[in-house]
Amino acid sequence: MKIRQKITLWISATTLIAAVSFSTFVFLEMIEQPYYLIDAELKHMAEALFGQYRNNPDHPLTVDEKSLPNPPDKYWIKISDSSGVILFASSITRYTDIPLSQSKKSYNVENVIPRELIQLGQDEHDEVMFRARVVRTSIDNADYTMVIAKPIEELEEEMLELLHELGAILTTCFIIGVLFSYTIAGRILQPVVSINRLVREISEKSLDKRIPLEKSKDELYTLTVSLNQMFDRLQNSFKKQKDYIASASHELKSPIALLLLSQEEM
Repeated sequence: MKIRQKITLWISATTLIAAVSFSTFVFLEMIEQPYYLIDAELKHMAEALFGQYRNNPDHPLTVDEKSLPNPPDKYWIKISDSSGVILFASSITRYTDIPLSQSKKSYNVENVIPRELIQLGQDEHDEVMFRARVVRTSIDNADYTMVIAKPIEELEEEMLELLHELGAILTTCFIIGVLFSYTIAGRILQPVVSINRLVREISEKSLDKRIPLEKSKDELYTLTVSLNQMFDRLQNSFKKQKDYIASASHELKSPIALLLLSQEEM
């Protein structure tokens, strides 16, 4: 793998990790906030219902919708006493059941309710997501439990759509990051490519050439200075070698000539 490809991979991977981390944080915050508001709404509705029963503990619970923050038919509601006797149930309880959680105060439940029975924003498979909350209270030394839930299928669909959009955005950002980092890596390595090309051009017959120094005194500047110093030493060595060969050749001419002459006379 070439250095340019490595730099591209490193920059792209770093960008992708940062984008995924930030997107995950934002997405989790966006999910948590609606659930927090829904849980507060369910708690407020439960307190209003218990407040009506607290004012008339000796009579069966009758719901006064005018004194409630929202109509009870919008919610799945069941109120039971400590023996499990149902004291109140909203109209939605006729179409589905939501189990009581013993360990969680708030939780999600997905049930199948045919849209022919009631319209709750079901998806194409007639599935409905409920956000449920368990509220317990004591009235005149008697314990009561309420399970109240709100259909949130539309919110669930919006969250899934948002997740798909985030995936598309991350994919686009990764592609742009690869192209951008590949371009940046090419510009970063351009001086190295130029140095490599000039080094190839310098040969025994052109040792007087030197690599031009850049204005910025960075690592490439230091490398260029070192290479030029090496070429200086090579040029000096080749010059000394040529001088030595020329001198030796001159010194050998006379003995060789005398030897040839003596051979001719013999």
